[in-house]
Amino acid sequence: MADIFISYSKADRAEVADLADKLSARGFSVWWDTELIAGHPFRNAIVAELGRARAVLVLWSKASIASHWVLDEAEHAKQHEKLIAVLASGVDASIVPIGFRQIQAVPIADLLGIDKALAGKGVRRAECKGAQMDPEEEAWQVVLALRDRQQVKRFLEQFPDGKRATEAKLRDELLRKLALMGSKGDPEGNWQFAVLFALSTVPVLAFRYMTYGVAWPSTLGGFAGTAFLAALLSALLLGLIGQILGLSDAEAELKKQEKELKPFDFGQWKR
Repeated sequence: MADIFISYSKADRAEVADLADKLSARGFSVWWDTELIAGHPFRNAIVAELGRARAVLVLWSKASIASHWVLDEAEHAKQHEKLIAVLASGVDASIVPIGFRQIQAVPIADLLGIDKALAGKGVRRAECKGAQMDPEEEAWQVVLALRDRQQVKRFLEQFPDGKRATEAKLRDELLRKLALMGSKGDPEGNWQFAVLFALSTVPVLAFRYMTYGVAWPSTLGGFAGTAFLAALLSALLLGLIGQILGLSDAEAELKKQEKELKPFDFGQWKR
């Protein structure tokens, strides 16, 4: 019997295999369908393990939200208060199906967040032999793995005077600068790009007026051309802003920090 059951879509098998290996190496007992024995009734085995598990990790992805099996397993886990929502790489919480959004989802790379969610279900690591990674250093590795300002802020809340605090504050400032480029998922950057796009339409419309005597396009092609020129001008302005603010230097500094990022030494945990 395993404490943790992982529900997922076959399309995410490689990512789940990596997560299962990491959880197992960290002292957790994990079950996913590779544990099935040939000839054993497939669905019966899954239902049995689902019922025995103390926590159910559901990996939400573009594929899993369309899987009836994953949705059924997630509903069972929710009803029995076992559900832990995990976001696959490259997706955000908006992908979580309606009915499951009241449960905060944890990014798959946030191993500390998954640890905390498991602890909340009463699932903790087994006794491990050998030296374990310092908690602050482990949290720092998660920060390096995710270019996420919220993750940095959580780190600083947890270790405000830690040995990595200065580096964390620098990382937060570097990520804030990169947000000016409209980084994916960063509301600050998205708003700034939207403002630049709106401002860029002014000279484009002025150019149309001087050229054609009419500022506002009257055809679909005219609208498309205006939008393209405004987007192009916005990109050029963003590039200019980037040079002024030294965003290329910020990117280089982030990469310099991330050279310290290495896979957790999972071999040090012996079950």
